[in-house]
Amino acid sequence: MKSAPIFFDRPAAPRYIFASSQSRPNRVFTKRNIFLVVSGAFLAVAALWALSNHYWFGINLSQSLPYKLVIIEKNAHVQRGDYVVFNFEGTEIAGRVRGMPFFKRIAGVSGDVVSHEYRNIKINGVDVGRALTKTSEGESLNLISDTTIPDGMYYVQATHDMSFDSRYRQCGLIASRQIIGKAHIVF
Repeated sequence: MKSAPIFFDRPAAPRYIFASSQSRPNRVFTKRNIFLVVSGAFLAVAALWALSNHYWFGINLSQSLPYKLVIIEKNAHVQRGDYVVFNFEGTEIAGRVRGMPFFKRIAGVSGDVVSHEYRNIKINGVDVGRALTKTSEGESLNLISDTTIPDGMYYVQATHDMSFDSRYRQCGLIASRQIIGKAHIVF
């Protein structure tokens, strides 16, 4: 005797989209919830757009500073010790192009005296780093001249020995107009 085939009942696929809250109160995608999610997304995008006028995210791809992600506060007041992102306006050398954003720390402000002994750079008599003679590509680097930092100018430097910064005449002091913003370290 032949046995009858066995059929299994499949449950119907749940209807998630546009289910009314009265007919299916246990569903996640009710009209009300969809409205709340869309409204929340709209508000988040609007908030990010509004904040983008004052803040940017920055990613550091160089080795000059150990930090990789920063929040850049545009038009912020900066002082000695602050990290800044600025537009490079120095002499193009070793792949550094005018307008390229640089991420450095302010080591000298107006009124500070920049001097050097051999290749050791000093600010107000305090050693802040040693300058190299050549880039990693073999191009010559010239030391910054002994000077007193004028108003509206900054001496910027990074922690890495190979950093291209105000130690060199090709970069020099930076003007306040070059500063994009103050960098707040994320990690």
